Amino acid sequence: MTTDERLTQIERVMLAQAERLTRLEGRSNESMIDKQSIPDAVATLERDGDCYLWVVSQCPICGEKHTHGGGELDGDPRSHLSHRVAHCVGIEPPGGYILVEAGE
Repeated sequence: MTTDERLTQIERVMLAQAERLTRLEGRSNESMIDKQSIPDAVATLERDGDCYLWVVSQCPICGEKHTHGGGELDGDPRSHLSHRVAHCVGIEPPGGYILVEAGE
């Protein structure tokens, strides 16, 4: 990864954090610290054979597409909307985010 590519990734993360802080204006400081440190990742639900997948089409950390398990078809996939480790390649430490259903 070139220095320019790494800077672009850092800029995207900083922009996402600034947008989150703007949304959080007026909330308590404790809430701002919690939300500021863990970004949201908007995910859509897809069926993949005999299970569900949550698809993050644009990771808030690296901008790439990631998928996360959503459980079996007879279960509730929304119970898997939680903190997840980001599957970013070449970013250390990998970090994580909160899966949030698109449209919520």
